[in-house]
Amino acid sequence: MKGYTRQFDFLGFTFKPQTSTYQREGKDVLFLGYDCMMSQKSKTRILEGWKRMKLNRQSSLTIQEIATKVESQTRGIIRYYGKYNRWKLQRVMWYFQRHLVKWALNRYKRFKRSYDRAYQWLKQIKQQYPNMFYH
Repeated sequence: MKGYTRQFDFLGFTFKPQTSTYQREGKDVLFLGYDCMMSQKSKTRILEGWKRMKLNRQSSLTIQEIATKVESQTRGIIRYYGKYNRWKLQRVMWYFQRHLVKWALNRYKRFKRSYDRAYQWLKQIKQQYPNMFYH
């Protein structure tokens, strides 16, 4: 069986065999099937794009300006890759939040290099303005 690959990438998704379960007569039944998820190449491309934006160095921008700057990109990412296994996008969105926290640390001196306080502030902003960021 030369040339047989267990996983392959197609249109930004990786298809590979994974175990899944389903209920049959009240019991969980395991089976092996192909499932898709966001490919590692796509994750790397998105994260490199955010890194190239250098959000943490643009301390002159407000958080609203950053939100409008990245809204169309995050909307497209979530709509395309969120069709299947939306929960697997959480890691990518976590990296975006980390960039926002680094921006907040550079912009507001009251955080004094405290990632915890910056994350709490960002969480508070997301609660007060739930529609500011698409994610």
